[in-house]
Amino acid sequence: QHSEFRKQFVATAERLIDCEQVTPLFNVPSCVVIWRKKRDKARQKREIPSLALKGELPSRNASLEVALGKLQRTETTFALPTALGKSPYFEQVTQGATIVPRCLWFVRPVEAIVIDRRRPQLETDPKIEPQAKEPWKGIRLRGSVEAEFLFATLLSDDMLPFGWREFSLVVLPLDITIRRLINANEAVQKGKTGLADWLRKAEAIWKQHRKSQAELLNYLNWQVKLTIQQPTGVFKLLYNTSGTHLCSCVVDAREVSDWQVYNLPVRGFIADTTTYWLETSNADEAHYLCAVLNAPCVDEAIKPFQTKGAFGAQRGKGERHIHRRPFEVLPIPNFNRNDKRHLRLAELSKRCHRKVAAIVANADAKTLSQSIGKLRQIVREELRTELKEIDRLVAELLGLS
Repeated sequence: QHSEFRKQFVATAERLIDCEQVTPLFNVPSCVVIWRKKRDKARQKREIPSLALKGELPSRNASLEVALGKLQRTETTFALPTALGKSPYFEQVTQGATIVPRCLWFVRPVEAIVIDRRRPQLETDPKIEPQAKEPWKGIRLRGSVEAEFLFATLLSDDMLPFGWREFSLVVLPLDITIRRLINANEAVQKGKTGLADWLRKAEAIWKQHRKSQAELLNYLNWQVKLTIQQPTGVFKLLYNTSGTHLCSCVVDAREVSDWQVYNLPVRGFIADTTTYWLETSNADEAHYLCAVLNAPCVDEAIKPFQTKGAFGAQRGKGERHIHRRPFEVLPIPNFNRNDKRHLRLAELSKRCHRKVAAIVANADAKTLSQSIGKLRQIVREELRTELKEIDRLVAELLGLS
């Protein structure tokens, strides 16, 4: 649960009843927190008495009498996990832009061979359909948009340790010269009639189906998470917002003039909401952090601080949300080029990026179409030598050994 809830209620609880291993119950792990209001709410216990229940019920709404006959009960204690410290990078790490609804922004060229590369014919990319939720399922846009409004992004489902299998192509009404979104009327004034037409269609669909009262472009740039980013001229460290295992890579966006996604040029790279990002002009710094985040010991260290999803309710695993936890609970130090361990980690990350790029380039379509979990396992196995050294160095650096 959220750290503040843990501090105020769990840490001062009279008793806990752990129901995570009880099925069927809820679709997420569940527990009971028995808490009494006290004058001294700040007083915390090191260990909270806990009753762990385990077993399979004949039905979700079984009576107490039936349930007690089916469940194993174990008296135990629970102690809150203790953070080792906060990283100085904590405030610099930010969640990516809300490029949603995906059907309005994620695109591919209509033709197999693009006729007009300056203003290509585009359509909603069908690859985003499996993750679409109602009421956005089945919605398609089509039109021609000026190429200067095409950008690359990386979904966490395509991210690999030290790399990726493919970028996604997005239409964004972003004027990179002033780092501001432009609306349909402004697009017309600039002579960008293709973008203007696309925005009018998108806004009509948004108003018809939206649950939020926010305007479309305000939603796209929610909390300025889009325009705060530099599309070019930086190294961008990325890692997944959620998932059972931490996964990180570095995107070198210093120069994007030769980048192509779906054989179309792009103007830059924008981090999506499924990833967290940090920008730096220092390649060694970005790769040092990437190595730290991909270290198995770091993945293991944040597990007690991750919430669990539906998978966890059934198997006792399935930790989900990562957010800024690596930098919240681990004292990951600022990059120091005078520290040989930092430089070695950066060197290992660069080597791993080259190896992953080669793996992806030489893989067949069947291999690349596997679930991202299986693909990450393949990559980690290929990088086992480098990861072993990375893990040793990071454990030493963070005091995890």
